[in-house]
Amino acid sequence: MKPYLLLFFIILVFCQTNLFAQIGMSNNNPDTNAVLDLNNISGSTIQGLALPRVSLSSTDAATPLSAHIAGMMVYNTVANGSGDKQVVEGIYYNNGSNWVLISSSAFLPWSLTGNSNTNSLNFIGTTDNTDFVTRTNNIERLRVTTTGKLLINTAVTPSGGSNAKLIINNGTVAGGLMIKDATEGLGLMNEGKVFTSDANGIGKWTAPSLYLSNVLPTMEPNPKIFPSTMTSSWAYTNNKITLPPGKWLLNVNFLVSPFSWMGTNETNWLRGIFSDSSTTIAPSADVLSSSPYVSGISTALSHDYNLLGDLIIQNTSNVNKDYYFCIGNMTNNNVSTTNYISGISSSSYSYIIIQKIN
Repeated sequence: MKPYLLLFFIILVFCQTNLFAQIGMSNNNPDTNAVLDLNNISGSTIQGLALPRVSLSSTDAATPLSAHIAGMMVYNTVANGSGDKQVVEGIYYNNGSNWVLISSSAFLPWSLTGNSNTNSLNFIGTTDNTDFVTRTNNIERLRVTTTGKLLINTAVTPSGGSNAKLIINNGTVAGGLMIKDATEGLGLMNEGKVFTSDANGIGKWTAPSLYLSNVLPTMEPNPKIFPSTMTSSWAYTNNKITLPPGKWLLNVNFLVSPFSWMGTNETNWLRGIFSDSSTTIAPSADVLSSSPYVSGISTALSHDYNLLGDLIIQNTSNVNKDYYFCIGNMTNNNVSTTNYISGISSSSYSYIIIQKIN
């Protein structure tokens, strides 16, 4: 019995002397601040620490543990879950209610000072059906929605913006958008410029320009003659304009010629309209002006006179539309049958200036 008592005494002494000491593995001099020191000071054996390998199901599930334990650390070997609860392969610690990723070979966090060795597959954003939001001072400033809209200073699409891809909401403060370019200029004479693009889509600030549609008339095979019994009739002049969707201001100036010089006591008053048809002639309902006519008067002894005026036409369709220029509805005074309209001059004196307006 004595040998066994001696062995028991030696073990008891050893336990008592090391009960409150540090444990050193692979070394005999553990750091006094460490409960467990794995440092190998001799360098003879290089080994690492292998964490428990587990299969986590999601960040909010304790599985395979029975409960969340703050400070628990594991190495997850599988990718599971979805959305913001997804787990990937890597080291996780538990904060008492969730698993938090420390590092992963499949997932590296973006650094506050930027990342290197990136490629075209790297991105900042979401992988589920959730908007991507950025904040400053903990206030949302920008949102990219799951449908591809870019919202600035708003988290919701305002009324009327269902088809817009870029929405800037500056609230009640004017000046929500500023585009600086070398072409905008400075000073009073550069105000009112519009931002336009060239054929390649390159934008620049330019002064609003007039679109000059030099509509030179083409005479019909048989000139339009208006006998006194047909003063209320209309005739198509073989001239038309094509307007895209939108609202347009037209400045019309056509040079009209009678068959011969007007007499000393002869005058006539002629009107022009834009019709939706070249056959069923009537003023187009798209003309927004208070009067749908342009007009001109031939005075005594005149040979030519101008049919002119301004009209506003709004094409409310979604396609380009043709408008046919017609003349007629003449009022005459002592005009002989030889002095009715011969036609419209096909010279540069006849033109239509077209300008896009709001």
